[in-house]
Amino acid sequence: MEKNISMLSKMIFTGLLFLALSGAGRPSLISKSHKGDNPLLQYVLNNSLREHPVLTKLRLKTMEDPWSGMMVAAEQAQLMANLLKLIKGNKTIEIGMYTGYNTLSMALAVPEDGQVVACEINEDYINIGKPYFQEAGVENKVDIRHQTALKTLDELLEAGEAETYDFVFIDADKKNNENYYEKSLQLIRKGGIIAIDNVLWGGRVINPDKDDETSQSIDELNKKLHKDQRVDLSMLTVDTVSSARSPLVTEALQTVKMLEDELQKLDCHFTWDLQKEEADLNFLEIKYSESLSVETQHEGNFRQKLLHFLAYIKHLQGFNDKALEYLERVKKDSQGIVTYGNLAWLHHHMGNEAKAKLYLENLSEISGAVPSPVKAELIREVQSEKAWSLLWFSKKHYSRAKESFQEALQKEPEDREWNTGYAFSLFHVEGLEIREDKRVPFEESSAVAQLKKAQKLNPDNAMIHVYLGLKCYKNKRNAEAWEHMRKALRMAPYNLNVVLHVAKFMKKEECYDMALEVLQKMLEKAPDSSRLHHEIANNYRWKAKQLQDIHNPQLLRLCVHHLEEGARLNPDFLYPQMELALRYAELKNCGKAEQKFQELFVRPNLKPADLQAWHRLYGDFNMYRLGSEATAVKHYKEGMALQNISTEWRNCKNRLYKVLHNNRKDVYQIREFMNSLRRGNIVGTEE
Repeated sequence: MEKNISMLSKMIFTGLLFLALSGAGRPSLISKSHKGDNPLLQYVLNNSLREHPVLTKLRLKTMEDPWSGMMVAAEQAQLMANLLKLIKGNKTIEIGMYTGYNTLSMALAVPEDGQVVACEINEDYINIGKPYFQEAGVENKVDIRHQTALKTLDELLEAGEAETYDFVFIDADKKNNENYYEKSLQLIRKGGIIAIDNVLWGGRVINPDKDDETSQSIDELNKKLHKDQRVDLSMLTVDTVSSARSPLVTEALQTVKMLEDELQKLDCHFTWDLQKEEADLNFLEIKYSESLSVETQHEGNFRQKLLHFLAYIKHLQGFNDKALEYLERVKKDSQGIVTYGNLAWLHHHMGNEAKAKLYLENLSEISGAVPSPVKAELIREVQSEKAWSLLWFSKKHYSRAKESFQEALQKEPEDREWNTGYAFSLFHVEGLEIREDKRVPFEESSAVAQLKKAQKLNPDNAMIHVYLGLKCYKNKRNAEAWEHMRKALRMAPYNLNVVLHVAKFMKKEECYDMALEVLQKMLEKAPDSSRLHHEIANNYRWKAKQLQDIHNPQLLRLCVHHLEEGARLNPDFLYPQMELALRYAELKNCGKAEQKFQELFVRPNLKPADLQAWHRLYGDFNMYRLGSEATAVKHYKEGMALQNISTEWRNCKNRLYKVLHNNRKDVYQIREFMNSLRRGNIVGTEE
């Protein structure tokens, strides 16, 4: 099936400058004009550059700054100004204004009613450029936004300015380039141009080091752009990074390197090796932000831990301004090691090195000035934050979390928090084994023994009973499981995580009315919980099956209502929206179902597991609602071709074998497909 996307005819220029030929030999990369002394480049400037006098003044002024290497070169700015004139550009955005040389160049190029939105977070740089905008008489064309670029782009989209800009130039913090690109793509008009600088990064994009996150980010975006059919693409080559630098620039870079070395020594989320590829960031954000908004009482410093954790998640998602909001909330009540460490790192990523250094100094003062008992408490808090963050982040770190709690227990064997954390870690580690024949028996389970110990030390923790109940249920001790679940619910009737776990247990026990009662009661306290709405929808669906009336219109409408609410509250969680499409079909609205499926299919950056689920569910829609067996088989094959990355792979496989069982002639070549898959010859089945 082809994606229903019309070509947007938007042009992406990456690299920005040009490949010059050195004599008759092979091509060589040429640097920016203000970063070296290349005779050939000087020839180019002498015979092509037409620099406005005020631009010349601003360029010379900027050269006094230690970071002048960041300035857009005169020839590069002229190229962009010519492109603007060529496309009759009127509205432009510059992401990363610096001192404003290119901003001024573009302002001079656009008409009198034109506009240049200039994004810059450093007020000192803004103040350098402003007088030159006034001198050139273009200050009315320049809209300076002194805040994070992502916030500005979001504001422009919220103001209804999508597809109204002619030109966007991206030259800011490289780790956010993908976010800048996606938002710019929404803002740029058809036929507009997005230009991205530094895509070669001095050659470091070729097999970037595993610790070089910047080069990795640039490389990932380059690869994404190459495959992105929404745009036309051209990558132009120039070396804007590795050429000879002035002593001032070299000194500045050495200062940054020294700062990064100091930051690496800190103990905080940014140094705990929590990689965004290992986790479902959307799920983590929703889960812990909902918990934070619903629960007013948190044991110990758990509110602080949640805020730190959410701040780091928002950073990984590319929303540093939101991350800063979370950390500022923590700072009001806590000035601990993790808080200052996270703030130092975050300001470094946002380009505010002065504030990063300030927080490093604060940490140095804490290290040297506080009395030993206070210092011991601060160190304990760091260990606690790290252990819980490892446990929350992803299953890859369950063992590290267990080891961290275990290490703490060796010093304080009867500590309530360490015992509880260790119990939860063991529970999650044992839970990684999904095969029933390989599960640890109840009597031999280290997790069960530790949960019981934690229960004695921490009798008010309802989640201990939830985990004991789940252990009992997995070992067919249902009466004990019910006892633990009921007790957990009595202890914490409005703890969102407790309620969701208990309701899911009730659903497994086919007690749908009981689960709905618990969930609806919680919904009164947390009406904006997408997870609650999804679970309520599931129970209405299963209740209809229990009544042997899966097309019950009343239950179906209730199910659809809660799925729609969940989609509104969490539009990035795609699986429930695929279920919603099927429910539309069950309500005999196949047109709306088809529209929903297509809307989800064209979402950018679909995860492979989501795409696999889409093929399985869209196959079901075609098989059971539209009666198109051939189309269904095609999508089941597509799902299987994505390899065994989720449970949907087996679902696709089972459906293909069911078709084969009913059609012995194998008109869809299912046997041949399965054999090719085993040999590793299938990489996709698009026709």
